[in-house]
Amino acid sequence: MTIMEKIHMSFQHHKMFMRNYKKERENYHSRPEQMVRNAARKRARRQMEREGKAKPFDGKDVHHKDNNPLNNDK
Repeated sequence: MTIMEKIHMSFQHHKMFMRNYKKERENYHSRPEQMVRNAARKRARRQMEREGKAKPFDGKDVHHKDNNPLNNDK
């Protein structure tokens, strides 16, 4: 196998596993139930920032007590 063939195979393998963000947005993120869940996550995050328990842009997730993003109880 030549170097060019290896490069071509590597590219094809990479292309096969690339994410299609447009399709992901259309099929998942734009669903009403997912939009509600995302809003609840953001609401919990903002609440924790106001209370000083999280900092903006710290790259961390806010944990929900029962792993349900719709439950923002403490």
